[in-house]
Amino acid sequence: MSWDASDTTSPAPRPAEVEGVEPESPSGPQRFDTFRVFLSLVGLTAFAAVVILLGIAVGVRGSDITMLLLAVLTGWIALIPVILDQGRPHGRRHIFISLISILYFLHFVFPALAIYIPATGPVDASSTTNTNLLPQHVIAGQGVAILGLVGLLLGYALPLRGFANRWLPRPQLDWAPSTVFLVSVLMIGAGWFLTLLGVFGLIPTALGSGVIGTVASSNMYANVPLTYAYLRYKTRPAAILIVANVGLIALWGLFTSKKLHMLIGAAIVVLTSMIMTGRIRLRWILAGVAAIIVVYPISEFVRNDLLSRYSPNQLVANPLATIGEVSAFVASAKLGQYTVEGYEAMARRVDGLGIESVIVRDTPSVSPFQNGRTLGLFFVAFIPRLLWPGKPNVNIGQWITDVYGSGPLVESHTAPTQVGEFYLNFGLTGVFFGLLLVGIVFRLTYESLNRRGQTVPAIIAQVVILVSLGLQFMGSVAGTYGNIAFALIPLIVTHVAVRMTLPTQRL
Repeated sequence: MSWDASDTTSPAPRPAEVEGVEPESPSGPQRFDTFRVFLSLVGLTAFAAVVILLGIAVGVRGSDITMLLLAVLTGWIALIPVILDQGRPHGRRHIFISLISILYFLHFVFPALAIYIPATGPVDASSTTNTNLLPQHVIAGQGVAILGLVGLLLGYALPLRGFANRWLPRPQLDWAPSTVFLVSVLMIGAGWFLTLLGVFGLIPTALGSGVIGTVASSNMYANVPLTYAYLRYKTRPAAILIVANVGLIALWGLFTSKKLHMLIGAAIVVLTSMIMTGRIRLRWILAGVAAIIVVYPISEFVRNDLLSRYSPNQLVANPLATIGEVSAFVASAKLGQYTVEGYEAMARRVDGLGIESVIVRDTPSVSPFQNGRTLGLFFVAFIPRLLWPGKPNVNIGQWITDVYGSGPLVESHTAPTQVGEFYLNFGLTGVFFGLLLVGIVFRLTYESLNRRGQTVPAIIAQVVILVSLGLQFMGSVAGTYGNIAFALIPLIVTHVAVRMTLPTQRL
């Protein structure tokens, strides 16, 4: 993929300023605000102390106090990138690693507070049976998770900007405003077209779900350039399309009981806004948590009740009746019970600490170290199943279920988490250096995509990567990064096609 500008490309017009992004100072980059970072760090430490004292006050005792201390320590370390960003101008914040750190917090801190500390006696890791985790097992898992987090942040913090400036490609082109809107419309059309083909079984299984599945998701990712067009150029038709597309995606998720689709359209809009403005607002995080709590019981009602009586086509054909039944369910539910059910479901959904603790406990006693076998499946991911019908499954979820989870008699894809998979391959060394390498890759990715400001393809790429990590950071290493690579291929092809056929602008 070439980033060189052609002679026929016009210079970029000066776009409207994005609200919340501070313009560059004429005298050079603004200074790092050390005092603000210091105050934020003091505030974070004080809040951590309050959490510990509150835990003791409500009766946390014994080994549970150790779990609480380790959870608070993990959270404190995970939020360091967010704290450091408070000292940077909005346009130069490292939102990429800050969001990944928040993701780490959700997977390895929140489950300790919501599941394992309140538990009495042995407790099964989420999505498993008969794993019987005791406090000492979770404590060991927390220690390994902290080691991985330190490796991840150290890898990202290495002084790699000089290397990036010397060796990574420099973007020279961006899409013109008219191109941004046109490509968004085409993405919406292509995504819904392939989605419907899949519903009617018209996409051959042999084609696989890699690139085809990503193109089918382009209706969701169309919200990225649409949000860009609205925030950067104040394009009102883009705002109208965003509302319509988000609504259609949410309704599709409702009618098919897919929790992801009920939330992902709006989440992509918010994520794009975060990247463009350089702000991670607490209210957005809290709103996302609340949305998950609300959506989960609705999704279960549609799956277990409505879809047991009607087909998905019937629900889609009678949208008002479907919405009416869902509304009646929500209205009849008791608020307390509904909230608890959604909260517990969310905690189980994001729980990476449990299975990672099982892997740490049972390796190598139950299964020997794999010495890179599962990590090597990353290279297998790029061989089309059409050419290799017997290609092994890149995702090792069923193998994790067979060996570490509920057993071979249960068909389930238990996500190992990246921390867990690095451990089952090379132990503690694998966790530290594996996450260190991941941190380096993340840093080089960020530097490459943001070297000359925020271009539309770069923002789409960052959203694609962050969404993939958000959905699959608990998954296998090969599966997660293989899927990210597949997800970026259509974007590269689209950018090349845009350069050849549509208006672009020099940076």
